[in-house]
Amino acid sequence: MRHPRLCKILWAGWAAGAALAQAQVQVYLPREIAVQDSAVSLGSVAVVRGEPAAVETANRVGLGQLVLPGQKVTIDRNTILSRLASSGIPSSKVTFTGADHLVVARVGHTLLGKDLAQAAKQYMDQASAGAGAVQIEVVSTPRDLVVDGNQPALQLAPRLAPGSRASGSVKVHVAVCSGGTEVAGQDVVLRLRYKGRRIIALGDLAKGATLSPENVRIEEGLVDQPPTAGWRPPYGRVLRRAVTDGTEIRQDCLNEPLPEVAVKRNDLVLIRVERPGVLITATGKTLSDGHVGETIKVRNIDSNRIVLCKVRADGSVEPMI
Repeated sequence: MRHPRLCKILWAGWAAGAALAQAQVQVYLPREIAVQDSAVSLGSVAVVRGEPAAVETANRVGLGQLVLPGQKVTIDRNTILSRLASSGIPSSKVTFTGADHLVVARVGHTLLGKDLAQAAKQYMDQASAGAGAVQIEVVSTPRDLVVDGNQPALQLAPRLAPGSRASGSVKVHVAVCSGGTEVAGQDVVLRLRYKGRRIIALGDLAKGATLSPENVRIEEGLVDQPPTAGWRPPYGRVLRRAVTDGTEIRQDCLNEPLPEVAVKRNDLVLIRVERPGVLITATGKTLSDGHVGETIKVRNIDSNRIVLCKVRADGSVEPMI
């Protein structure tokens, strides 16, 4: 033969494969096992015995990936036989002891949602952001959080989430840190309640209604916003929308009252244009009522033209030019 060295290599490979195919392998399967790494091999979850070369090959056989901490997968004997056969160890040479199937779980630290919520509440109790709140409620308990088991010395570090403030609620981000680095986190929404005064409608009130002691009552109770200094009854303020009997009227439902009407429809008014060094006046007739600061239509008596004018505090009007 012209290539004796090549023949020796081929013969050695064939002999090794034949030896591997003839070797007996015993596999002991526990019922359940936890692993640290995402890649699962037979050697990491089972006890393999037999001829050393066959054992080494069998231990390297891959059984899949566990991507997430806390994830579980069930592996049966047929799956293991199939993987071993793909690596050159036929099923006829494999014997099993132990469980019929194996449950493999990736190790992880499980942080309960109720514990995350408690950390957020304690933070708000101690933080100035929650000062004055007499009641702090968790809007909804967050889900449990599973963190990779390879992360040592976990600590919870709550903080206010950016843009977290809303009417009556606040969002706290509970960071899970290892060695000063955040490895996971969860937002917790809390409702803050303060001692304050509540405005209650006495009867159905229409949009634009002016509040008075006759149509609302004021009572002590829990409110969504911290009380403001110099609080005064909302009498004289105007409803932005209709409310029904017994409804709490919030501050964002109120407008300041409009100023008194400065000019009425068909009034004769002074149209006044004043610029540095220039004063132009004319007489006009209003086509509608107008409050100070409002824009109304005015007919110029001299030109009979209709112009848009802004009502001034002194009762004159200024063209919008």
